[in-house]
Amino acid sequence: MLVQGQIVERLWRWTGAGLVLVEERAAMAPAVLLCQPGEIHDVHSPSGAVTVNLYRGGGGSMRMFDPVRRESIEVRHGCGAWLPVDAAMVVARTLWASEETA
Repeated sequence: MLVQGQIVERLWRWTGAGLVLVEERAAMAPAVLLCQPGEIHDVHSPSGAVTVNLYRGGGGSMRMFDPVRRESIEVRHGCGAWLPVDAAMVVARTLWASEETA
C-alpha cells in the first residue's frame, strides 16, 4: 500500500540465468499495488515514499533475487521485503547459471 509519495514498480521474468524486465509502472499515493504469488517485482521511489507491506500466509519461506551477486536467496517469512542482513534468516543461496550455459 502506497501511503505517501510516488513509487516506480518493476516487474521481472526469471530466465534461469537472470532477470528480464517485463514492465515498469509508476504509482502515486494513495494506491494499492498487488503482487501475486510467483510474480517478481521491485519498488523504488525517486523522491521518497511511505509504504505498508502486507503478506498473506505464514510459515515457510520466499525467494528473493540479488542481481548484483547473481544469486537467488530463499529467506524465512518475517524477513520483510529486503535482502536480510541476519544470516539466520537465509534458508538457502543459489548462484545463477552464466548467460552462456542457461
